Amino acid sequence: MKPTRATVVVNVASLAVLVWLYAGDLLDYRQAKLAPLSAMTSLPRAGYAAGALVLAAAAAGVAVHGLVRGAPEGFRGYRLLPIVLVVVLFVDLFILTSAQGPVMPPAEQVNAAMGALADAARARARHSSVLDPHLLEQLVPAMGAPPYLAHGQRVDHYVLSLRTDCAHAVDEASGAAAGTVFFCAAPGGRVGWLTVVGLPAGALFGEPQVFSVGGRVRAWEVQVPPADEGDAPPEPTLAEQDGGR
Repeated sequence: MKPTRATVVVNVASLAVLVWLYAGDLLDYRQAKLAPLSAMTSLPRAGYAAGALVLAAAAAGVAVHGLVRGAPEGFRGYRLLPIVLVVVLFVDLFILTSAQGPVMPPAEQVNAAMGALADAARARARHSSVLDPHLLEQLVPAMGAPPYLAHGQRVDHYVLSLRTDCAHAVDEASGAAAGTVFFCAAPGGRVGWLTVVGLPAGALFGEPQVFSVGGRVRAWEVQVPPADEGDAPPEPTLAEQDGGR
């Protein structure tokens, strides 16, 4: 008795899932090594992906051999592909991935880091001007590392770039490297805008450009505090908060 249609479908589906997941990882690994910028914090596990595909190919070979020689439904070779799928996914999801802990998507990491920087800059802004180069340079290192790879290597820190007499936020990267934080102050220095060089939200690979969401540049505004808050003590900077932990 030949294998049932259900057995064939389960084997084909198992092989398709394995190829889709792990051939995709290998392609992403190669692309991340070549791309100017990738929205990743680490390279895909190419070794594990290759091993999974080798196991899948071996199991598929056994199943095809059984079909060719007319092995019956009870042939154990028909069970190998589903078993490989379950074992490989279990190790991937519950051992390798869980060991890394929850990872926030790159776009959310950028939003969180820039939001915290903007909040700290607002809290420390003087009444006369938001532009304080020394203060801003102290705040940026506390942002951590940008969630990007440049040609497969992690971008390890943000860099501050100050501009003055701006009518709006910087919206072009102009050759700046990923992780460059632009702070552009309007004439008079009472308002300024923060933007950052990275990739658009949702993009996985590409050239460095000013971070955008839905096709619109994401800017964080910083204004001088109202006059009636003049006696309020300044809030601690990100660096000061981290130092006190």
